[in-house]
Amino acid sequence: MANCDTILFGKTCFTIQATNDILKSTMNTTKRILLVLPMACQDGLEKYNGIMRFLQENDLRWSIRLDRLSPSVFRPTIGERDHFDGAIIDGLASMGLIRAYVRSSIPLVAIDWRHPELCMGRRQLIQINSDNAEIGRMAARALSNLHPFASFAYLPLAPNSLWSGSRGRTFAQTLKRKGRSVVQLDPSLPLGPQLISLPKPAALFAANDAVGAKVLDACIHSGISVPEDLSVLGVDNERFTCLHTDPPLASIQPDFESAGHMAAAALAALLSRKSVKSVQTYRTLDISPRQSMETPRSAGRLVQRAMELIRNAHPPVSSIGSLARQLGVSRRLLDLRFREIQSRSVLEAVTEEKMSKVCNLLRSTNMSIAEISAASGLGSGTNPLRAFKRRFGITMGDYRASSRP
Repeated sequence: MANCDTILFGKTCFTIQATNDILKSTMNTTKRILLVLPMACQDGLEKYNGIMRFLQENDLRWSIRLDRLSPSVFRPTIGERDHFDGAIIDGLASMGLIRAYVRSSIPLVAIDWRHPELCMGRRQLIQINSDNAEIGRMAARALSNLHPFASFAYLPLAPNSLWSGSRGRTFAQTLKRKGRSVVQLDPSLPLGPQLISLPKPAALFAANDAVGAKVLDACIHSGISVPEDLSVLGVDNERFTCLHTDPPLASIQPDFESAGHMAAAALAALLSRKSVKSVQTYRTLDISPRQSMETPRSAGRLVQRAMELIRNAHPPVSSIGSLARQLGVSRRLLDLRFREIQSRSVLEAVTEEKMSKVCNLLRSTNMSIAEISAASGLGSGTNPLRAFKRRFGITMGDYRASSRP
């Protein structure tokens, strides 16, 4: 017997088997569905949630073989492909693999395939694609309203990529109507020299988050300051990627759950022999703002949030690095914003707050000098005493004596 897990959602039964097993349905009414999704990525998880939501809403019974883009899916035999009643397959980049599934006889829904032109003419095949035109327009509006940039640029995934080319064209057309031109960078050439040549400050739209991460890495190696010299915006809001770049990458969020819901609805229509539109686009939600695309107004908010944390921290802030991580920014960017807004460093702001707390405790409590030094975060030993005298010109004991009747 094949090794599998059966999961019940209300009245809906999902049978999820290992990739190398052959799925066998125990009920004649259950549709056998092959589902191929990149479950290690945020978009794959959200598309899966959309598929499950559609099945629950419509009380459908599908027996699903879930393939997380494992090696077996890259070597599909005709027998394996045609064993299923239908399939939803996401993100195939290989032309050979796309042709293999296009040649199969089962109803098929393709989500975000890299070569959609290979699907043309195939019956019982529905394409569900991101709205690349809307993504390009959204990027152009966001960046053009952000700052009076000296130049704009676009970096596609590859020179011949259709979907990233569509995003770039709409981005350039939207900015052209605003009287601005766009430099298209070449992904096959070293990025550093191309980025350096852009008139600063510049704004760059990347085809997706992986491309945006490459841009930020090239900026680090080329000495380009982000976002001071170059603001960068990606697409997909892949959190693992966006939150682990330096600085964190701002990104456009497509509605991936809606894509999964649409894919399940399209396959259900094919299985019921209903007519359905062969090419559909799912909507784009919004932009997740992060430090790679920061505005002067958000810089003020960042400093305000930092000061609130510094004043209310219990125990007091002991590390500027930990404070920056709590705010979701790099230490360098946090220090830069403090110098812009308050004309002092973060360390100076933290030290000033600690000294203020020391003064308050000296005036209002009978705590010992050592206890006050520890409670305020200045530490122990003679260093706090020296720091206080350097700051105010008198010792802590003299300050306490002079501040009381």
